[in-house]
Amino acid sequence: MLRLRIEYSSKSHIPPLDNLRGLAVLLVMLFHCFYYDVFKFGWAGVDMFFVLSGFLITGILLDSRTAPYYYKNFIARRLLRIFPLYYFVLLICFVVVPTSFFGAGFEYYRDNQLWFWFYIQNWLYSRTGFPENHSLVHLWSLAVEEQFYIFWPLIVRLFNEKRLFIFCLIIVLFSNAFRLSWGAQLGLVHPYDYMATLSRMDALIVGAVIAILIRKRIAWLEKFTYPVFLVSSFILLFFVFLKKSFLFTHLAPAFTFIDIIFGCLLLFMLNRERFMLLRPFYHPVFSFLGKYSYGLYIYHYLIYNFFKYSIVPEFSAAVGGKNIALFLSGMLTFVISIPISVLSYKYLESPFLRLKKFFANKEKELIQKN
Repeated sequence: MLRLRIEYSSKSHIPPLDNLRGLAVLLVMLFHCFYYDVFKFGWAGVDMFFVLSGFLITGILLDSRTAPYYYKNFIARRLLRIFPLYYFVLLICFVVVPTSFFGAGFEYYRDNQLWFWFYIQNWLYSRTGFPENHSLVHLWSLAVEEQFYIFWPLIVRLFNEKRLFIFCLIIVLFSNAFRLSWGAQLGLVHPYDYMATLSRMDALIVGAVIAILIRKRIAWLEKFTYPVFLVSSFILLFFVFLKKSFLFTHLAPAFTFIDIIFGCLLLFMLNRERFMLLRPFYHPVFSFLGKYSYGLYIYHYLIYNFFKYSIVPEFSAAVGGKNIALFLSGMLTFVISIPISVLSYKYLESPFLRLKKFFANKEKELIQKN
């Protein structure tokens, strides 16, 4: 049986994780900006983000749970990372710029903006369905993560590794039951199966399980990652063939297996010897995208939907039709999103990130870039 040789240290920054973030945001941007068959699986980049977050956050919590001010420091550092850019965008959308700027249908967001200010918009979509205007739809994933960050530190501190591992397995089963049945019984509507926190915790938990095992049972990961990857891939292909679709709207029963595949990809990237098929993902372009992935994720869909709702209807005829106009919008979105994200990171995010040093753990200084 093939075995991995995992190289991992919780005390140092891990460059392959930046590369995976870059891959994740690229998948999402291709899915949103070029909605062609070849990119229809790009939505799964969000799942990769979830797995990486579960892995990194759980690792930080495990390594610092005996530190003073454990919960306060963790929450403060997460707020400094997430809040500034997020609330800057909300201010732009709801206060500075008139709703007409974002096209018809943006009134839905204006009328329901409290859900966004309190990071619970994923539950709004689970009650009302998708809005006509998609400009802020993508922010649902940030709501899932923020809600997870509130309770997960308490769980990690409450249980030892063995009990935490068992609790993780229970959450995975619960998430599947809620996604496939219980949510609908409670009156929730699609896309609750994709966006509700209780439906998607399994993605974060897959990363959490890897964080536990890489510290306590790394030999298990080295021995079983290959067979788990093969079995999960076979099951995913079965559901794709059964549903005849790559879209999340049809693959809810396979979400956990998609997350496990991404978890295996994470471990493959941590192997001491680089796999030939994965070598392109070590390219600096993925590391670059990973560094600015948060800004790219937030800005790109706003920019694309501005073109889609405000520009494309006016200029479709001039450029040869709506499809060509949308393609050009996608290209421009890439061109514009990257410099905006770089500037945002330098002048908006970095000043707040530097404040994280005031909430560092006293026992262990964790320097993963989160």
